[in-house]
Amino acid sequence: TPPRNVTYADNIDESWQTDVTDFQSLKNDNDGFSYILCVIDVFSKFAWAVPIKDNSAPSIIKGFQLIFKNTHRRPTRMFSDKGKEYINKTFQKFLKENNITYIHTHNPDIKCSRTIKPKLFKRFTHTEQYRYVDGLLDDIMDAYNHTYHRAIKMRPEDVTPDRVLEVYNNLYHGRNNSIKKPKYKVRDYVRISREKQVFEKGYTWNWTEEIFKIFQVIPHAVPVYRLEDLDKDPIEGTLRWSFRRSPSPRRSKSHI
Repeated sequence: TPPRNVTYADNIDESWQTDVTDFQSLKNDNDGFSYILCVIDVFSKFAWAVPIKDNSAPSIIKGFQLIFKNTHRRPTRMFSDKGKEYINKTFQKFLKENNITYIHTHNPDIKCSRTIKPKLFKRFTHTEQYRYVDGLLDDIMDAYNHTYHRAIKMRPEDVTPDRVLEVYNNLYHGRNNSIKKPKYKVRDYVRISREKQVFEKGYTWNWTEEIFKIFQVIPHAVPVYRLEDLDKDPIEGTLRWSFRRSPSPRRSKSHI
């Protein structure tokens, strides 16, 4: 069975993962900034971190606007958990206006947020000061982006368009040279895994209600699939989630 909630990308800025890290306990030391918006490009492993006042949609949007402005980059797809800061009309409208496809998961593997907190608190312990908005956070992110990353076998800073093939091979080739037979085939209808929340009852649906159709299968150690919805609109990128086969849906008039 393919691993759940693994985000797969085959190019720079194809997929970004985002999360919000809680630093409310330090807001008095940081001009009222209570959270850090963490963003990482899945392919290059390049990451950004932006202090924000709260975890409301307007604050999240301001954080992304700052990243877009400073980098002239934006993703094709955005992955996050189902936090209210992401699942709301304001943020979804912002993504739509920027032509970004949004996909949520229950357990996104956001290494960026797991990296930031230990490094910050190590510095706090050393200096006995708890302020990060005046350059400390930027220094930590700059150090991360200029540090060798084992997965891509180079520094995130060094990933450029002319090295995409090299990075792709480092990421997805050589981990396991055996290619497994795909469980699903082209034209199969599937639902994407949707893990239950801790307090959900046993009879709650464990899969997306929406049905997708596989239109391409890419052989890998963990097979990769490309999906389209029932209107034949492809889902951007390639996916390695767990699926469940679904019967061929009865197409409504809107799908004729």
